[in-house]
Parts: sequence; C-alpha cells; structure tokens
Amino acid sequence: MVAGREHLAECRCSNGIVYRYVSAALDTRQAAGLNIECLADRAIPPAFQKTMYTAMPFQKILSLQSSHSPFYSVPEELVKQLTLLSLD
Repeated sequence: MVAGREHLAECRCSNGIVYRYVSAALDTRQAAGLNIECLADRAIPPAFQKTMYTAMPFQKILSLQSSHSPFYSVPEELVKQLTLLSLD
C-alpha cells in the first residue's frame, strides 16, 4: 500500500452480503497484466471480483466458468486460455 493513497471500498452482493476491503491507487507502471475472473467462485463472488478488478489497471480479464481455484477445477481450460493469450 502507498501511504495516504488507500481507501475503503465495498461491494454489496445480491445475496445481501457486504464485502469491505482496502484498496490503493496504483502507479500505472505497476499495472497488472491479467486477472482471471472465476464465475463459479463461492469464496469471492463474481460481483465482488468485478469490483476489485475494475479498480485496478488490468490489461486483460479472462473469465472462466470455474471455482475459486481454476488450476484445480478447470486445469485444461485454464492452460488453453493462457496459451491463447500468450500467442497474442
């Protein structure tokens, strides 16, 4: 975290749960390249994932129909998608 640049953010999900987290403004030189959105994630709901990844300067969002751990729940699809991205 960068001192003085943090802020509290929250996401209200359709099931009534409110997630709160601390977010920090990032220098664009620290931009992350890829976020993997896990659409069947029950640990971090997709609505909350979207709140987090739209606050960050990701260059690409990869959406997979997977649990919280795509390397475990859909390993073949994850490898396929990452391989396709590496060819771009």
